[in-house]
Amino acid sequence: MPKPPAPSPSRKDPPLIAPSRGQFLSTTPHSGSLFSRNSKLYHPPIPSETNNIPEITKICNSTDRPALCVKFITPLYSSDTLSVLDKTITATAHQIKLARAAITNLAKTPTLQSTKQSDYEDCKESYEDALENLQNAKNAIPQLDIGTINSMLSAAVTDFSDCDDFSNNPHILKFDDILRNLVSTCLVVASSIK
Repeated sequence: MPKPPAPSPSRKDPPLIAPSRGQFLSTTPHSGSLFSRNSKLYHPPIPSETNNIPEITKICNSTDRPALCVKFITPLYSSDTLSVLDKTITATAHQIKLARAAITNLAKTPTLQSTKQSDYEDCKESYEDALENLQNAKNAIPQLDIGTINSMLSAAVTDFSDCDDFSNNPHILKFDDILRNLVSTCLVVASSIK
């Protein structure tokens, strides 16, 4: 009996977290992503499975938001630190794209149009710069170029601070804070590479 044809690879980003754990990372900015109005980002429950993974606890205790770190990194964790770094950078880039989409939606919200349109555009440009810096960091992983990885990740943190300088919109400031914390998690993972 002939085998059924293999499914063709999808160009859509794969989910970054198992559905049974909830939709922490999502492909749409308003359905459970970090940038959803209903996100429990600042008070996420710490998954119980991290009790058995001391490396996650060690990494996340070095960040400003350990609970966010645990929720973010647990589904990406493996014993291969380079793989974890690659996955955290990829997941962070995905969240930057979601934040950029959320900013586009904010710009269309009549009650939030007090922020100048140029502020939204400046922040989207800063997010583009951050994506480029993350890609450069990711490209440096195979060569174990820790200096470039750290430099590019630090530059991405600066890109979010630049966005803060352009806008006083509380939604954008929250996005920037979240993204800075995700990149900081990447920096902590990078610092654990031996």
